[in-house]
Amino acid sequence: MPPDTAHRRWRLEAVPEPPWPALAEPLEAYRRMTGEAAAARARLDQLERGRRAAVDADRRAIGAARRAGEPVPPATAVEEADRALAEARRELEGVEQGLADLAVEVRRLVGEHRAEWAADMVEAAEIARRSAEEALAALVGAHTRWRDVSAWVGWVASPEHGWRAHPGVVEALVQRSGEPTDAPSVLAALAEFYGPAPARPPAALPRLQEVTTEGEAA
Repeated sequence: MPPDTAHRRWRLEAVPEPPWPALAEPLEAYRRMTGEAAAARARLDQLERGRRAAVDADRRAIGAARRAGEPVPPATAVEEADRALAEARRELEGVEQGLADLAVEVRRLVGEHRAEWAADMVEAAEIARRSAEEALAALVGAHTRWRDVSAWVGWVASPEHGWRAHPGVVEALVQRSGEPTDAPSVLAALAEFYGPAPARPPAALPRLQEVTTEGEAA
C-alpha cells in the first residue's frame, strides 16, 4: 500500500516556528523532509527519462545486432536504470511515509494541547498587537516629520510658491479611480487593523486549528 499523502493539503510546511518545543521538532522535521521528498521526486523523474532513453538505445542495439547476425547484447544500461529507479522509488516512499507519520504526530499533539496552546496564543496575540500598534504610532510620527522636512526643502528652494506639505502617496496601492493611495490613508487603515478591538490571533493559531480540523474531517 502506498503512503498516505492526504497530509499534503494541511500544508504543515507553511506553519511558522511554534513557541512550544513539543511541536517544534516534528514541524522542523516535516519541513526538512518535505524538501527531501521534492528532491526525491525530481530525481525519480530524471531517472525515468533516463530509463526511457536506455530502453530506446537497447532496442536499437538489438536491432543492429540481429541485422548483423550477432547475438542479442546484454541489457546492461536498462538493468542499471531499473535498479536506480527501484532505489529512488524506495527512498521516496520511505520519506512520504515519514511525512505521513509526522502529520499524525502533529495532529495528536495539537489535539492534546489545544486548550493550553490556544490560551498561549490569545495572550501572545494581544502582546503582538500592542507591539504593532506602538510601532505604527512611531511610523506615523516619522512620516509626519518626513512630510514637514520635505516641505521645508521645497519652501526654502522657492518660498514664493508658498508652504506645501505633501502627504505622499503609495504608488503600489491603486484605488478604483486609478489614483495611488495617499500615505495617511494607508496609515489610518493600518491603525484600524491593529486597533484594540477585536484582538486578532496570530496566523499560527488558525493554521494549527485548520490542520487539526481537516485531519479529523478526513
